[in-house]
Amino acid sequence: MGRLRAGWRLGMRSWSVLMLEPRLMYLPLLAGAAGLVVFAVLGVPALLLSSAYDHPSVLSWALYAALTYLVVFLSSFSAAAVAAGALQRVETGRTSVQAAFDAAWARRGQFARWAALSTIVGLVLRAVEERFGLVGSIVARLMDAAWAVASAFAIPVILVEDVGPGEAVKRSAAIVRARWGESVGGVVAVDVLLLPWLLLVIFGTILLVAAGFVVAALAVGVVGFVAYVVLSASLNAVARALLYRYATTGDPAGLGEDVTATATFARRRRRRFGFG
Repeated sequence: MGRLRAGWRLGMRSWSVLMLEPRLMYLPLLAGAAGLVVFAVLGVPALLLSSAYDHPSVLSWALYAALTYLVVFLSSFSAAAVAAGALQRVETGRTSVQAAFDAAWARRGQFARWAALSTIVGLVLRAVEERFGLVGSIVARLMDAAWAVASAFAIPVILVEDVGPGEAVKRSAAIVRARWGESVGGVVAVDVLLLPWLLLVIFGTILLVAAGFVVAALAVGVVGFVAYVVLSASLNAVARALLYRYATTGDPAGLGEDVTATATFARRRRRRFGFG
C-alpha cells in the first residue's frame, strides 16, 4: 500500500505543478490543432480511398501511415515539452513555455525515431487485427496494452537521458517493473482528478439538450471535450514526469512541501537537460 500511496500523492501533485504553470497546456492544445490540420490533409483522403475499394489500397495505407506518424510525433513532442516544463519547475523553481519547448526540441531527432517505432507497432497490430478476425483482434488488443505499459515512461526517459527509442522502451519497462505500485497509483490519481470535469461536461450537455438548448449543448460539449483532452494530456505528461523522477532519484518532488528540489539535484540535471 505504501507504493500505491506514493504514486497517488505524486499523481495528485501533478495538478499543483501544472497549476503553477498553466500555460504549459498551450502545448498540447497547439499539437491538437496541428493534428486536425494533418487529419484534413491526409486522413480524409485515406478514408475516401478506403471507402472506394473493398480492401485498403497501398496509397490509403501510405496515407494512414503518414497520418499516424505525424500525430504520434505531435502528441509525443507536446507531452515531452509539458514534462520538461514540469521538471524544470520542480527542479529549478521556474520555467516557461519557450524553455519547455526548447528542452523537447533538443531531443527532436529521438522523438522523430520514437514516432516511427510507435507507428510501426501500431500498423503491425492493425494488420494482425484485420487479417485474423476475432482472434487477431484479441491478440492485437493484448499486445497494444502490453506496449502501452512497457512504454509508459519512454518520453521522460528520452527527454532526460538522451537515448534512442529502443533503449527508452527497455528503461521504461524496467521502471514499470520496479515501480509498478507507484505507476498504478499515479494513473488512478490522474483519472480521479479528471473525472469531475468529465462528468460536468457530460451532464451539462445532457441537461442543455433536455432543456431544448441544442446549440448551447453542442458548444458546451465540444469546448468541454477539447478542454478535457488538453487537461488529460497535460496532467498525464506531468504525472509521468514526476513518477519517472521519483523512480530514478527517489526524490518525492516536494510532497507535503513547496514544489522545489534540492539545489544539488537541480545543478546535476540543469546542464544536460537544457534548463535556463
